[in-house]
Amino acid sequence: MTRASKTRKIRLSQLETAFEPLLLSCLQQAANGRWGLFGQNDHLDPEHRYWNWPEARLVVEMAEEIRALCSEAGELNSLAERLLHCRSLRGPSVPGEPNLAREFLRGLTVDSLPGEAQMDESWHGRPLAIASEAKSASPTEPPFIARPDNAPVYHGFVILDDVTVDGFTLGMITDWEAEPCEEGDAFVIAPDGTRAGLVWETCDESHFREVLPLEAARWGVWDVGFCLPMNSRDNARRNLESILPELQLRWANWKSRFNP
Repeated sequence: MTRASKTRKIRLSQLETAFEPLLLSCLQQAANGRWGLFGQNDHLDPEHRYWNWPEARLVVEMAEEIRALCSEAGELNSLAERLLHCRSLRGPSVPGEPNLAREFLRGLTVDSLPGEAQMDESWHGRPLAIASEAKSASPTEPPFIARPDNAPVYHGFVILDDVTVDGFTLGMITDWEAEPCEEGDAFVIAPDGTRAGLVWETCDESHFREVLPLEAARWGVWDVGFCLPMNSRDNARRNLESILPELQLRWANWKSRFNP
């Protein structure tokens, strides 16, 4: 492998790691009624004064870069392609952005992407850890799409009550108990009930890096490296313990800014 190919592969891996949880977050917000992810009103607000959504613009930019990097290697990222395809749809028969986001999210829970937007029949999403007891604001949609009023971020996903270290509890988004996973998404609940997102992978050297900054509803999203495989709750607890000092620091920073 040439140096250029290795650099491209590393950059693509970094982008894809950050892209998936950010896309999921944006889709959830779009499904709940926020406009801007699919650009259907861009012609009305080209300077983004009224539909200003920096995270949506960022995830689109990431998708475009992922497409470019994949194209150089003759590869394809189905999630990025699906997002960009949905952004290209126009016409009276195209669903509005909230409905389009709900269709997109429903496609993440099956083996292939549905309908005309299908890009790669071999694509298989990571299994989602859906909490069966979680309440939904809609009789037809899962709770992580239709969050009730005042529900916290990551509502509808499984909380591992027995994976707790010093008051910090791990939650699953990617269901690593359903099938083996070397990377995925999760969240952490602090002692006061506030939450942060995790984009995790198993690797030889641990790391802790920012994906999304602190905000009022969430004390960031963090790219973390776990040294132990996520194949048991005991390992999950030990992995959580390994990043506890970093979590405590970020939570303390959040409290000083948003909840003094």
